[in-house]
Amino acid sequence: MDDFTSDISTTGTISVAGSAVGVIETGEDMDWFRIDLQADTIYEIAQTGDFDTYLRGIHDAAGVFQTGTLDDDSGPGLDSLVTFSTPVSGTFYISAGSFSTHVGSYTLSVETVAQSLIGTPGDDILTAVLTDRYYIEGNDGNDTLTGGAQN
Repeated sequence: MDDFTSDISTTGTISVAGSAVGVIETGEDMDWFRIDLQADTIYEIAQTGDFDTYLRGIHDAAGVFQTGTLDDDSGPGLDSLVTFSTPVSGTFYISAGSFSTHVGSYTLSVETVAQSLIGTPGDDILTAVLTDRYYIEGNDGNDTLTGGAQN
């Protein structure tokens, strides 16, 4: 019996700075997990397991695949690792799977890598208070970027 479905009706959930455990029962199995993400924040999503894991992508609230979110072996060994940022806050779904016909138990985890401050086409003054990691990016215009002691 499948532990989680592979669509937006899934009962699987995960939170930022949290983890979830699942089982890939067949080579075609994909388990989806619902997560709420904030705009302009960079997340690192990892799938580790006792087999060759394969992150099958991130999907938006309507189930639409987000380009560039597939990963097979970017983590240690045969584990999967994706870095993802969205310009809009909302609900997303992470799809955990396996490479080929591999099966087994896995752990899915989501961590905040950095928050982003991104300028506009005009002149901007962007300042990050470094209580966490920030990514600061000017845009067009004459921008002033300040990151504090760790920049």
